[in-house]
Amino acid sequence: MKSSEVKTKKRKKRKIIKVKHDTDYVEFIEAQMINLALELDSKRKQKYIV
Repeated sequence: MKSSEVKTKKRKKRKIIKVKHDTDYVEFIEAQMINLALELDSKRKQKYIV
């Protein structure tokens, strides 16, 4: 995989996690974990792509 492809994927991940300024840090981490789990599921089963 090219480094440019990796950069675009990282940018897409950041867009998925919409963090409000008043959001607690714990909630932010939970959102990251949920998005990571969804991403892993989408790699296994193509049905779950959001």
